Amino acid sequence: MFQIKRILFPVDFSPRVRGAVAYVEALAGRFDAEVILLHVIEPLAYNTSLSEEPLIQPADFDKFFGADLKYLRVQRLIENGEVAGSIVDCAARFSVDLIMMPTQGLGTFRRLILGSSTTKVLHDAGQPVWTGVHLEDSPVLDAIFCRNVLCAVDLQAQSGLVLD
Repeated sequence: MFQIKRILFPVDFSPRVRGAVAYVEALAGRFDAEVILLHVIEPLAYNTSLSEEPLIQPADFDKFFGADLKYLRVQRLIENGEVAGSIVDCAARFSVDLIMMPTQGLGTFRRLILGSSTTKVLHDAGQPVWTGVHLEDSPVLDAIFCRNVLCAVDLQAQSGLVLD
């Protein structure tokens, strides 16, 4: 039987992440999985001073999510680096079974120009990635249930692992 023991949930403190937390809570609760909250601080921009960089503390996760994750086993991590690479590295390092992250919902043209952390994670991660758009308007936890799962594969050799 399929088991999810550890979920990685990257957190950028956006409304999309706030909306996705109900889905994380639903899956983690269903499988009694540990949740790893990861916030990645990117390297300073060329004209940015240290005083302009936000100082994120582990307690900020609790302020942001309130009581949403209080019944789950949660680990809070803050790392420095490039976002997508840090997510993929963290997923491998902690042997996560699933990465859950919302997208920004950018159009195709903007995504090609700007790039997308979610696209990079989907490409580089060795784990399944759950994602969705417009999650800032997600339903409450009690209204979430799973009837179907869409699994995108490209019929390469590793697709068998995804389907398993």
